[in-house]
Amino acid sequence: MPRKVLIVEDIATNRIVLNVKLSAAGYEVVQATSAEAGLSVSVSEQPDIVLASAAPTR
Repeated sequence: MPRKVLIVEDIATNRIVLNVKLSAAGYEVVQATSAEAGLSVSVSEQPDIVLASAAPTR
C-alpha cells in the first residue's frame, strides 16, 4: 500500500511539480490550496505526512 502525502500549497506550479515527482516515486498524493482546505483534507484522507508551504511574513 503506497504512503499518502498531502501537499498544501497555494501556487499551482509547485503543487504540480511535487505531485509529479512524488507520484513517480510511488506515493499517493492528495492536494489542498489553503491551510483551511488542508485541515479538511487531512481529516478525510488521513495522510501519512503533510508538506505545507510556509506562510509569508508581513
